[in-house]
Amino acid sequence: MRFHETIKYIRIKLNLTQKDIYEGIVSQSTYSRFENGLRILPIEDIEVFANRLGMQLSDVYTIQKEQDNCMTYIINQTKKCLNQKNDPMQELNIHSLEHLFKTANKYKNSSLEFLRYFYLIRQHFHKFSPNIPKITSKDTDRIYFELKKRKLITRIHHQFIIDFTVHFSDEQILDISNFFKEYDFNQISSFNSQYSYQLPEALSNLADSSIDRALYRTDNIKGKLLDNANELLSMLFKYQNIKYSSDHVILYKVSKYRYDYYIADNEQDKASARQNLEDFLEELKYYISKAPVRHIYAEGCIPSVENTLAGKLPLKEINYIIT
Repeated sequence: MRFHETIKYIRIKLNLTQKDIYEGIVSQSTYSRFENGLRILPIEDIEVFANRLGMQLSDVYTIQKEQDNCMTYIINQTKKCLNQKNDPMQELNIHSLEHLFKTANKYKNSSLEFLRYFYLIRQHFHKFSPNIPKITSKDTDRIYFELKKRKLITRIHHQFIIDFTVHFSDEQILDISNFFKEYDFNQISSFNSQYSYQLPEALSNLADSSIDRALYRTDNIKGKLLDNANELLSMLFKYQNIKYSSDHVILYKVSKYRYDYYIADNEQDKASARQNLEDFLEELKYYISKAPVRHIYAEGCIPSVENTLAGKLPLKEINYIIT
């Protein structure tokens, strides 16, 4: 956790307004950008902010370290619980899971990282404890508006799209997709590696969800969703020419082949699309058989391919990779 997140967390806990902190030091817009991580301020200004919170800078640092330790605990414990959930040889420790949720709930408003794990825990474990509620449309709207108010989509915003696209409404999926349609891909390679790796996963999730949702619609939104999927797939393909990844080529192929299959309007095109899916399924199985460790991308794509070949509507349960 960084100073701007800790300052904001303490301010909200004390029921203070932004004006209570910035007045006479910086402008409202400068302070707002600081709290949102979009502006770096001199340490002298941050010391004054801390004083207005009734603290020394060392106190803020102590709280920051405490939250960093909590973040480490939440990350590690979430991974442990997910492993227990997904491994038939392990038993999920409900007591540890509920303690994890209480910790995430306590800190959920202190940063977007904490908020992400708060929702992840609810998304994947609400069926295991009555004390862990499932995600509601109100929660989805909060995520959506967090994305909408940002002028720049950062790493954590990509992660929200990767994790929670399945919960967005059709209209929200279309709107969020517009964030990416004016991207200058050539400058993205200069960003940090995690950001550039997450971008194609966000595009893939939005494209795949657009395809899935279109098949449940019969109105004009159906065409918009399919057009959206096609645009996103074109962007994903273009990005591979700039920053190639074999994992992301797999994501592109599964969405592209499913798209071609569902839009085929004659027997010849349908047969060709089906053959591509069958060949791709064998390709995925080959990757899994030859991989020295689990090939999570290949494993994650197989259910969608098999479901498509079975002539069924898309799977509605969550079936993606958590990073």
